[in-house]
Amino acid sequence: MIKTLSFIILVGLIAYTQLRKMLFRGEKMRCFACGRRVVEKPVEVEIEGKKVYFCCEHCAAAYLQKSEKG
Repeated sequence: MIKTLSFIILVGLIAYTQLRKMLFRGEKMRCFACGRRVVEKPVEVEIEGKKVYFCCEHCAAAYLQKSEKG
């Protein structure tokens, strides 16, 4: 019983992940810091009234830290 339930949950998570990737695949969104294509949910930051997207929290923090220094 537990093995069957675990298997169903695993298959559901895999299907959910693949569906999210397919939904974002159509968009050609690139990270503002490193230039990589954003596959999952982007990190959105507003800089000088303009929305900028990053692939992860690390890129957003690095870019904000760099822009504060220079």
